[in-house]
Amino acid sequence: MTIRLWAAAALAALLVCASAQAAPVTVNLRVEGSTSTIFEGPVTTDGKAIDKGDGPHPCDGTNLGNNPSPGPTMTSALDDAPIAGGWAGTWFAGFEDFGIDRIGPDATDNVALFWGYARNYQYPEVGGCQQRVEAGDEVLYTFDSFGKPLLRLEGPRRAVVGQSVALSVTDGTTGQPLDGATISGMPGTTGADGRLAVSFGSDGVQRLKAGRDGAVRSNSIEVCVEQPGTNACAGFVPTLGTPGTAVRDSSAPVARISGPRHYRRGPRLLKGTVAEDPSGVREVKLALRRHARGRSCQWWSGRRERFVGTSCHKTFFFSIGDDRKWSYLLPRALPPGRYVLDVKAFDGRRNSDEKFVAGRNRSVFTVGTAGRGTAAASGARVQVMVVGRRETIAKATTVRVRPQVVKASGRRCRVGASTPLAALAEILRRQHTDWHVRDFGSCERRSARSSGQLFVDRVAGDRNRGQDGWFYKVDDRAGNQGAGELSSGATGRLRRGDRVAWFYCVLDAATRSCQRTLRVIPDSASGSPGTGLRVRVRAYDNERRPAAMPGARVALGPASAVADAKGVAVVTLPGAGIHALTATSPGAVPAFPTMIAVR
Repeated sequence: MTIRLWAAAALAALLVCASAQAAPVTVNLRVEGSTSTIFEGPVTTDGKAIDKGDGPHPCDGTNLGNNPSPGPTMTSALDDAPIAGGWAGTWFAGFEDFGIDRIGPDATDNVALFWGYARNYQYPEVGGCQQRVEAGDEVLYTFDSFGKPLLRLEGPRRAVVGQSVALSVTDGTTGQPLDGATISGMPGTTGADGRLAVSFGSDGVQRLKAGRDGAVRSNSIEVCVEQPGTNACAGFVPTLGTPGTAVRDSSAPVARISGPRHYRRGPRLLKGTVAEDPSGVREVKLALRRHARGRSCQWWSGRRERFVGTSCHKTFFFSIGDDRKWSYLLPRALPPGRYVLDVKAFDGRRNSDEKFVAGRNRSVFTVGTAGRGTAAASGARVQVMVVGRRETIAKATTVRVRPQVVKASGRRCRVGASTPLAALAEILRRQHTDWHVRDFGSCERRSARSSGQLFVDRVAGDRNRGQDGWFYKVDDRAGNQGAGELSSGATGRLRRGDRVAWFYCVLDAATRSCQRTLRVIPDSASGSPGTGLRVRVRAYDNERRPAAMPGARVALGPASAVADAKGVAVVTLPGAGIHALTATSPGAVPAFPTMIAVR
């Protein structure tokens, strides 16, 4: 569920090797269909490759680099369950995950009815093949559940015939009690406290489930009812809710950062937490980089206790100990600038999370007036271009990327300013171009924080198909987060002058890259009519690795030339004026125009 189309899956042989490293666990899987519970029970699963008719694809948590090592996932649990009729899904290469099309008899209509999923009653921020699961997790798949509470039923394991016991129904996501819920086979409904007193007229194991209009059915619970004084249920073990234990700990400890996004005065204390881990916390490491106006990016050296270097192409982490409630006191307050702070924790088995997500283990913040807080709020001015399968849908245009509200999966979702998705929404709105977005999370109209799993699957008449579909780059580099994330791209939100290319990616499985994006690099930005201008044409892959583009056609107003074997063309400057310099080549994304002054 992201907006980005990523690279294709690894080769099948590699998938088999990766799956072999996964650790099987037993979870409680529940699938709630449109009219009934399709499946509910314990399932043992591990990370593996899944083939839904178009070849094997990885589903072991390493998708999109979300986990450093393979392991069981939500979708692998679904695939391992003995569900009548099985399930069907579409592999989205850009997300490296499956979209759920059908489970049992219930299929999506791609308009308003979709399958959702939750782990321990919480909606994940990533896809089902990216979300790792642990022993005992409650894995829930729900049909048409947007905006509906996920009912959770709790009660005693044992009861005595004729004696009253209390059952409770809550919203599993928030923990709030829910009134008006019914419980199967029992008279009455829950009160304001979410509780309902019931009694049983006969002994035996009773299986109960709660329901409520406008809500997703609850889990089932089993109550062993015994005759008074018999103690017949002393050894009762429910068949539900009693999964096994993990074979080994292969999950990374979850580290988080505390702190606001903007400081008027620089902070000295950096702090956060690391969640409890079965193998304990062995080490916590930080990486802090600073961007200041007119200066190169610098890294903080933990040994020298100051910013060093002139480039941030490499990441430098330093250790701060093994405290779960970690903190690091800087020798002095941070000066004005824009900062990115990353934290990662290692457990006793050296598992660590190498995927950095803003708001979790990454903090992007500004100090003083050098930051971009105001610009980000009002929207950066960037160039945007949209290129379809066969033609350019929207020519390069400068827009201010303000917050947007887009339709996705039958609801309205707020998208933050200065994000690639907001840029696409703005330019398509201007020219009244139809497009379609799916939400694989739980987006809201009030907050853009929940729009990280929006996924563009159609612009105009070009729909995603198989491993091909809509993709974006910022300054010729594929971002490392969803296009609706507030920290999209390698270094944060869009900045003034960025070039955002949205295009229909035709994936090359061999190179794991979309078609290359072109860029023109003229020797000069001006010249006299009739003189020659030397222009280099470079083509960039997803990682922004450049290559010469021989045969590319370079155009400057009415004049044109073809690049030689080294990707160099010499074009004759036309008459006086300001002309756009561009380049095109079959199978590549056209270059953004560069303006040349002819005097």
